[in-house]
Amino acid sequence: MPLVTDAMLAQARAWQASIMTDTVSLEACTGETLDDWGTAAPVWSEVYAGPGLVQVDTTRPAVADSAGRPVIVQEYVAKVPHSVILERGTEHRVRVAASKDAGNQDIYTVIADETQGWATCRRLRMVRST
Repeated sequence: MPLVTDAMLAQARAWQASIMTDTVSLEACTGETLDDWGTAAPVWSEVYAGPGLVQVDTTRPAVADSAGRPVIVQEYVAKVPHSVILERGTEHRVRVAASKDAGNQDIYTVIADETQGWATCRRLRMVRST
């Protein structure tokens, strides 16, 4: 008998979804268009909208900026339902429309997608875009 049954995994995924208290949209870059000045601008298409959870994942100091001031780099993780699939080789971003932490309402660039068969959610590693 397996340690984790399919029913247990489904229950764990439902529990994980129940604590996703942010409202997010996941967008994929589907091409480019030219703005009024002839500069290429990405076109974003929504591939998921619904509950998610955005949290600070790591904070690490970088050496310094060009003026010698210390720089702190923060990375974030978004948790979305396990059923959300990202297309490989496509740039994605997460837009947080509502959150219990108003400081999370922003746009983030996805830098990595983590999941596996026994995961209770899909984890997206991100940095702030703005």
